[in-house]
Amino acid sequence: MSKRYPGGVISATVPTISTSSASGFYSATNSAQSKQSGTWPEAPRSGVAITYVVAAAGGGGGAGYGGGGGGGGGVLTGSGNLPTGIAHTITIGSGGAGTAQNQSSRGGNGGNSSISTYYVAIGGGGGCSTGGNRNGLDGGCGGGGGVGSVTSGNLPGNGTTGQGYAGGFGYYDTSVNMAAGGGGGAGSPGGGVSYTGGAGGYGKYIAAFVNFGDAPAGYNGYFSGGGGAGNNSSPPNYGGPGGGGAGTGSGGNLNPGRANTGGGGGGGGGGYWYGQAGGSGQVVIRVLLAVTASATTGSPAVTTDATYRYYAFNSSGSITF
Repeated sequence: MSKRYPGGVISATVPTISTSSASGFYSATNSAQSKQSGTWPEAPRSGVAITYVVAAAGGGGGAGYGGGGGGGGGVLTGSGNLPTGIAHTITIGSGGAGTAQNQSSRGGNGGNSSISTYYVAIGGGGGCSTGGNRNGLDGGCGGGGGVGSVTSGNLPGNGTTGQGYAGGFGYYDTSVNMAAGGGGGAGSPGGGVSYTGGAGGYGKYIAAFVNFGDAPAGYNGYFSGGGGAGNNSSPPNYGGPGGGGAGTGSGGNLNPGRANTGGGGGGGGGGYWYGQAGGSGQVVIRVLLAVTASATTGSPAVTTDATYRYYAFNSSGSITF
């Protein structure tokens, strides 16, 4: 028996959307969702060959004695072409706000980062709070789940397909043994289901860009780690490599996501019950050494090696080849 699937296709099997084909008639929603996940076919573009990484901003951590970690920003990386003679807008997302000490609202989602409309990475999801909003928010990577009951209120946010992973589940055993989940990272899900809370998920490691992302902290080439969950009595849960902030533990340290990595903010806890902000995003464009941009705005850092030239944007701007 044939079935009708998205795209107006009547078939016994589900049609596959890929970077080379998408048979049938698709709605604008279907197309937008596939473009966000990097699986929608594009018409070939002539121009300058580039390799890129686009990291969105991280989500903010949740509040309370066990706030969920913020999700890392979504990450897109690959190769393509940028038409010459056109100023291509570079957008750098701002980190999501951490939750204030009211224990009721979740951390804010991070902002999207993009190269024009060609490559759009989705901002990370905010972490849960101990109060009424105990589920993490969806985003490029999902925010950590909260300290709800066994059956409800501890769900993590989901990541965006092709860009990042879900946050970790919250934990509830008794009124004493309960803790939140870590934010998801672009390389792995957030940790959770533990009475001490969960660590942030690992960021995505990209070998072609080892001098960027969380390189200043020694995690060369990692982008968009998840924020660690907070707790009230234990050492802090670590943030994921890629700029994820550690959750606040008994020591009371405050750990936002690292700027220009896409890292999620740490969750509140340990008497310092407010969540921390996510880290801003970053866009890096690599071209052959012989290629030079004719104009840029936003003051990108320009570096070279024996083969390539890199344009690293830490704030919004534009680039023209």
